[in-house]
Amino acid sequence: MQGGNLFALNDHLPGISLRPGKPTLMIPSLNISHLSAASTSLAIPVDEKHADNDAVPTFVRSQGRAVGISNRWVSAGKGRFSPDQGLMLEKAARALVAQEPIMRQTQQPNGGTFEFAAGLGSAHHAVYEHDGQNITKLAVRDRGGKTLVEIDARDLSAQSLGKHPRSSSSPDSDVAQNSRSRGAQASDPASIHESRLPLSVHVAGQQFHVGPLRKRLDPELQPNLLQALLAEPKTVVSDNLHQGYRAISFIANIDNANQFITFEMDRQGNLRGAAGAVMGSHQPTFTVLLNPLNTFTDKFREVPALKSQAAMLAAGPVWGQDERVSNFKEISLRNINEVKATLWPLEQHERAFMSKLLSQPFFATHVTTHDVPIDRPDGSVSLFSRVKLQERNISFKEMHSTGEDISEVGGDDQVYFSLESGHEPQKGRSRFGDRMMRFDLNHPAFVKTGVMTLVDPFLGLPPSAYERFDAIMNHFRTDPDDDPSEQEEAVVERLNNRFFSADESAFHGPHILEGIGLHIVSTLREYVPPQVAKTMLYNEDINSLVNGLFRPQIMVPRHFFAQLHDQAEIHYDSTALP
Repeated sequence: MQGGNLFALNDHLPGISLRPGKPTLMIPSLNISHLSAASTSLAIPVDEKHADNDAVPTFVRSQGRAVGISNRWVSAGKGRFSPDQGLMLEKAARALVAQEPIMRQTQQPNGGTFEFAAGLGSAHHAVYEHDGQNITKLAVRDRGGKTLVEIDARDLSAQSLGKHPRSSSSPDSDVAQNSRSRGAQASDPASIHESRLPLSVHVAGQQFHVGPLRKRLDPELQPNLLQALLAEPKTVVSDNLHQGYRAISFIANIDNANQFITFEMDRQGNLRGAAGAVMGSHQPTFTVLLNPLNTFTDKFREVPALKSQAAMLAAGPVWGQDERVSNFKEISLRNINEVKATLWPLEQHERAFMSKLLSQPFFATHVTTHDVPIDRPDGSVSLFSRVKLQERNISFKEMHSTGEDISEVGGDDQVYFSLESGHEPQKGRSRFGDRMMRFDLNHPAFVKTGVMTLVDPFLGLPPSAYERFDAIMNHFRTDPDDDPSEQEEAVVERLNNRFFSADESAFHGPHILEGIGLHIVSTLREYVPPQVAKTMLYNEDINSLVNGLFRPQIMVPRHFFAQLHDQAEIHYDSTALP
């Protein structure tokens, strides 16, 4: 049974009878001491005629001793619990027979412990006991040591520790209290039970671990995700490593339609995100984020950031999101895969442009006045959002954010930056102040929590393209001083009339440069004659394209602390563009 199969315990996991004297069929043992989160476990194939026979043993190797676990016992136990608890129990049982990755295992003479991904966004502890022949007890506990579900085979009974209509346990138990705190309708955040997901996915000649989903996926989108994970063949069209993440894009035929699918993996080989879209269209088919097995995020940085960004998405009407989308990482993954699906394949000059853009040094810039006390003793600066300034009773120029900006975007708990490329500062004036500071775009705050929109999310409009690009003027004019022709004016008008919805133009940290680069390619394909577009990609300055076709805005939640890359004194003009 390969790691890519869809597992269902009752259909595939053989068991052993708990009745003494029952003959057993010896099959090779599995040594769980060799398993880890970094290794994909494979279950031993079983003859189909024995698949539902409770006398067929599956062995667990525990300190050199092979013991069995009963399929019937686990199935009976699941029937006494809520769906959440049943999933935990099933995952723990699978881990015992090497159908789930585990780690932090310990073994004692009559049992042991291990950790596994319970499908609830974190690792759970499992404890088991055996009598030398069979597993006699299996329990799942949370990280605080509370027992969530437990079954005991010595009397062939299932003991429910939670308040559930199909159980008769104490209302004061740990699980009962957990259930009350989560609410009557609480369920696994991933509506696809993780037992139905493959343990690993094979792409580009490698295996990557598939952990639990971060949150619920709409039922109508679930088949798209499952088919994408299991699709064969996967025709890989790009494989890139950027800022600690590996992104592999491939084409697969799903339901008789070619879909463009992107998988993102971390350095440990965990699938962290996946998105699909119909080829050549703006039609996404699914977008999911996944938690890695048995690892934990940088809570100090990411949890406050997620709360701040979720509040902005909920409060700002311009984002146009429903309540299920509260994470810019998910929005960004959808957007980056969608623009790739629309543009693929890139022409040679487009690929050359993308390579040039991604190799350029990029900087996030922030402008203020020299009298603002942001400098720290170590030479770094500290920048606070409007909300944090108010919380600390620090005075600031309130005119820099209008009431409409705050009510429509909800971004008053963000620190704002512009984007530019080049070794020298590019901006000459600003309405925000006379001190311009530049920070390396590879700073962790931008990579982990930063969000870029192509234009101001409130206005949704690009800068004027009038007499901005040499390639356009040179194509339509004999002399640069000539008046623009009707053809030139038509091109400029099309560029000026573009509109960007906030959510569709948003890109999270690792996607920022690729997102703006691909949108430059997309814009020139759609609005500019092909020869002019080709000339612009070859000859126009990168910064001119980035800030001439768009006006990128980067937001970092709450605060920003960093060393300056460089700074410049610029003209303070309250009427100037940002």
